[in-house]
Amino acid sequence: YLDGSYTCTILTRDGTLLGVREPRGLKPLNYGKVNGGYAIASETCALKSVHARDITSVKPGEVVIVNGDGLRTERFAEAKLSRCSFELIYFLDITSDFDGISAWDIRVAGGKQLARKFPVDADVVAPIPEAGRAAAHGFYLESGLPLTEVLRINREVGRAFILPEKQRVDALRRKYLPIESAIEGKRIVLVDDSIVRGDTTGTIVGIVREAGAREVHVR
Repeated sequence: YLDGSYTCTILTRDGTLLGVREPRGLKPLNYGKVNGGYAIASETCALKSVHARDITSVKPGEVVIVNGDGLRTERFAEAKLSRCSFELIYFLDITSDFDGISAWDIRVAGGKQLARKFPVDADVVAPIPEAGRAAAHGFYLESGLPLTEVLRINREVGRAFILPEKQRVDALRRKYLPIESAIEGKRIVLVDDSIVRGDTTGTIVGIVREAGAREVHVR
């Protein structure tokens, strides 16, 4: 078998549907019953959206085979479990589960842990939208600071972090619009799910400062 990080869905010429998950289980793969048949998808939210029943995780090192005889599973390799933590922290939709673990619950728990390990004297806690919402909710629950919104996303602007620096800064300033009345004079804790290079975060902090924040703390 191939060694690496992958899940596959394969439709053969004879109409057989296959779902394959590699032995380390780095990525999720799930199946469920839909309208008398079966559907396979990486995320449980996709299966829930088509009202699938009996949603089940494909086990690491397992292949699911669906044909005219129904569904069966076969193991092609022993599991060597090594889940990707970034799936739960960032990639998955917040309504999805990863091997029975809720992405929302994990991110809220992470926000609570941030508040315990890195407390701060501030007026409000706010997410960097959209991905920071669950962690900000956890920070609020643990810290007791009021939870608010200080940034709105302009959905006309796409992903900015892959752009060259000058274009990236310009795109971010069009994408993240400050809610000035919620910011002015406040000591604000901005919570995000992850920081990769820090370029985006620095620009966002600048936007909030320029809108009148007294202090900006990043968690």
